[in-house]
Amino acid sequence: MTFLNPFVLFGLIAATIPLVLHLLNLRRLRTVEFSSLRFLKELQRSSLRRVRIRQWVLLLLRTLLIASLVFAFSRPAVVGTLGGIAGGRAATTMVVLVDDSPSMTVRNERGMLFAQAKESAASLSSLLKEGDQLYLVPLSELVHKEEFIPLRTREQATPVLSDLQPSLIRVPFQRAFRAASRILATSNSPNQEVYLLTDAQANQFLPDSAKPSTAISFTPQVRTYVIRTGATTRTNAAVASAEVRNLIVSRSRPLQVGATLRNFGAISINGVIASMTLDGTRIAQQSVNLSEDGSVDIIGRTNPRRAGFLKGSVDIEDDALDADNHRYFSARIPGTINVLLVGSTAADTRFVRLALTLSGDSTLAGIFTLRQLPETALPASDLGGIDVIILCNVRDFNSVSADRLIHFVEQGGGLMIFPGVKTDLGSYNSLLFSRLGIPPAGAPAGTLNATPSATGVTSFGRLDQEHPLFSGMFEDRAGHKKWTIASPHISTAIVPGASPQAHAIISLTNGRAFLMEYPAHQGRVLLYAVDAGIEWSDFATQGLFAPLVYRSAVYLSAHSQDISSFVAGQPLEILLRLSIVGDHSAYFFVSPSGKPERTVPEYRSVSGIAVFRSTPTIESGIYELQKMADQQTGQQGSQSMVTLAAAAVNVDTAESDLRTVDEAALQRFWTGLGIPETNAHVLNASQTLDAAVEQSRYGLELWKHFLFLALALALAEMIVAREARKNAVQP
Repeated sequence: MTFLNPFVLFGLIAATIPLVLHLLNLRRLRTVEFSSLRFLKELQRSSLRRVRIRQWVLLLLRTLLIASLVFAFSRPAVVGTLGGIAGGRAATTMVVLVDDSPSMTVRNERGMLFAQAKESAASLSSLLKEGDQLYLVPLSELVHKEEFIPLRTREQATPVLSDLQPSLIRVPFQRAFRAASRILATSNSPNQEVYLLTDAQANQFLPDSAKPSTAISFTPQVRTYVIRTGATTRTNAAVASAEVRNLIVSRSRPLQVGATLRNFGAISINGVIASMTLDGTRIAQQSVNLSEDGSVDIIGRTNPRRAGFLKGSVDIEDDALDADNHRYFSARIPGTINVLLVGSTAADTRFVRLALTLSGDSTLAGIFTLRQLPETALPASDLGGIDVIILCNVRDFNSVSADRLIHFVEQGGGLMIFPGVKTDLGSYNSLLFSRLGIPPAGAPAGTLNATPSATGVTSFGRLDQEHPLFSGMFEDRAGHKKWTIASPHISTAIVPGASPQAHAIISLTNGRAFLMEYPAHQGRVLLYAVDAGIEWSDFATQGLFAPLVYRSAVYLSAHSQDISSFVAGQPLEILLRLSIVGDHSAYFFVSPSGKPERTVPEYRSVSGIAVFRSTPTIESGIYELQKMADQQTGQQGSQSMVTLAAAAVNVDTAESDLRTVDEAALQRFWTGLGIPETNAHVLNASQTLDAAVEQSRYGLELWKHFLFLALALALAEMIVAREARKNAVQP
């Protein structure tokens, strides 16, 4: 047992007062009148015995009455965690973690869950006493803040609480408790407590994937409390994903957008209406039925009206959680694609240059800006702004040129390779392919240049008809596919290396690959088995050559300029190929609400990459990276903003699952934090928190029981004392 007001126990000294009075009363002589001595012995046997017993009973009742009152005011508790008499007055450091994730905007019969969490935080602030500290930590602030200022009174906490608002950022609870452990490590208070005010969403109790190995250290004395708001389960529909599905896009080709709607609940939802918009125009609307824990894909198609960055969204009707009813995406319709042609001579790139300018694919016409470069100039060239590099009959590499190509591909650039009679495959294999994770190319018979086929002439065998390179290439106006291809005659071809990551887009009749695709970090490499001329085959004179080379360049550029979507709370990181020569422009990230944030690019001169980073995002929607440049016009000082990239920021899909944690998962969570079960408490926000917390701190308080005992003793004392007075006045 512990006492919350232990110094009141000194009042037990007052319990000796009845004993002192009793002893003094025994020393007083009392005259008793009687008429006959024959009654003396009877008086000794009866009256005096009753008087003596009554006095001892009164002594006991009065002593217990005073002791009960003293115990009641000292606030005894059955189970103590503060330890010792001094524990009840020790200072306390409280870390209050406020879950302000999107799921806290759900409402129940008591209103918004976040408002209930704020009420709970206000109730906890009322526990502050002299010497105590309160750290109020909204979880969304953990993505950009390391230190928090302690609050020492309820008056200090009130304005801070009033300013709290729900956010779009989801933070795993493991990360939140890690922050709490850092705060408590700086505290000297004997009593340390961590409170988590939350709707107890189950997936937030899972391990933090961002920092799974970071240790969390709590002392054994730290007590933790999860204060739950809201109901146990809910049904919720969400737009789980939205993205552009086709990789080869242009102003004259249909843009295909796909979205996934999902039901995060055990009850089916019928008649969910989804709308898809692009650049402010609705391109699709559909009503779907979602089974329990089920999902449905929807598709929208449209022809882009302009080049540049288009903003799109997929929306459904409001339900339990509004934040996940909108999913944003961006689409880049290329205006120009910058291509660098590298060859031993201009003749080596002649057919490729013609394919990209005079012929090509009519649906992709006029989007290339070509730049010609001899292979000897590659080591010193500026690759900034280049999307695709095409090597035609390049002999070999030195370490500098190989490094530039490797960095170019690793940072998302596209590389297309046509070998030739001058190509030294040994140089390619050792300096380029091995470092990009591409298996070596070679040929039988020990030659490194080219390999004649066994029959002298070979042709196309299998084509991957589902590859984006062939999307729409062989369709008629009605959309019917006609796979009639005039296969080239091939007399000489290298043998592209095969690997589990490589993909043979076109194979030859001898089983070898004609066109192989290799992923390499963020970029891709397309390796043709023949030259881009007419020495090894007649491929360059076939009708397939121009559209296939055209599409290959567009396909590679789509990867070089692909910008992934981000989750709210993440900082944006965008990599672009920009020329840095004489660049004095200012760059800004502009949020969906129009707020600009200045950013300074980090240039990687070897690969020609400029890296742009932002602070953690706090809004959902489309963020734009814009460049402010001085206009070279007659009006000095005029400026314009040019959009260089657009990135979609959405709420984490994990927020859509509103199901709450069960006891087993909660116990695993405490075990993972190293917190003993006896120090972990779960309370409901509907409880009177100050009383519930004090009871969990100190155990079950018994002051009421002692007070009732004191009242009962006082009543008994009155009865016995009145009976004594009545007997005293009787003759």
